[in-house]
Amino acid sequence: MALSKGLERAVVSISHVGFYRELGPGRPGLYHGSIYDAISEEPILDELKLIDYLHQGVPLIDIMEAGQDVISHDKYIAGCSSILSDGSWIWRLDLPYYLGRYHLHLDSKFLEHVKGMQYRVPVLAKGQISSLAQNVAFNVLGMSH
Repeated sequence: MALSKGLERAVVSISHVGFYRELGPGRPGLYHGSIYDAISEEPILDELKLIDYLHQGVPLIDIMEAGQDVISHDKYIAGCSSILSDGSWIWRLDLPYYLGRYHLHLDSKFLEHVKGMQYRVPVLAKGQISSLAQNVAFNVLGMSH
């Protein structure tokens, strides 16, 4: 299935947050930075609102698995590498878990975006969700057609 020019351009505009290299072998440029470098002793500003926002994300790709906490190795997170979105950013399903437990420092552009959205994920049209899911699957995650 060939992707349209418009869909290819949308790939460039999608941003990602929380794809730390310890979480998966993913594509170069997607999984980067160490989760250990993002850990903080104290909760970040508006952490509970951020966790709620991340939980509100629209499911794009559902992966049936359970992944072990990569830091403590004492818990498993169901569906950990499933992908959620707000239409502008994508993140893994396990990001709110790691944010709540380890108070991760997140990309400042993402934090500004969420604050600008007043901590509410917008409603996305079905066609937009479908296009975004294809976009992420084929062009960001590198799944085969």
